[in-house]
Amino acid sequence: MYNILLACDSAYYDTWAINCARSIQKFTPWLNVHIVIVNPRNSYHIIPGVAYHEDIINFPNESCKVPYYQAARFLKCAELFPNDELVMTIDCDTLCTREFTKGELHTIISKIHVQRHQKNIRWMAGLVTYGNDSTFRNEFKEKLMSIPIE
Repeated sequence: MYNILLACDSAYYDTWAINCARSIQKFTPWLNVHIVIVNPRNSYHIIPGVAYHEDIINFPNESCKVPYYQAARFLKCAELFPNDELVMTIDCDTLCTREFTKGELHTIISKIHVQRHQKNIRWMAGLVTYGNDSTFRNEFKEKLMSIPIE
């Protein structure tokens, strides 16, 4: 079983995540799409076949919202997939533009991969796979949680 996880607030959901999820479903209908919406509005468009998860959090100030939105997919990955499930987290503004096979995905998703920036040595949050070992996803969450949200 293969999983794609997106996380965003309601504004990003409406602007980006709906199209991202639909493109994944169109080209790779065998993939399980999960979307975490942080502090969702009372109602939002539900895409059939997508698993929704809500994350309700009271932010102590405005300046910590964006960093939390950026980290939410990594935090929720460990919660939603605590064992050896194969999962990839991607940016909500990603679009799937062609088919790919389960074998092609398995080559990437079965090991830990982090997208690298093309011009710098640093890594990018745009695509992360966690392999089939829960250690990385749990340690990543713990490291993020060790930093005060403020």
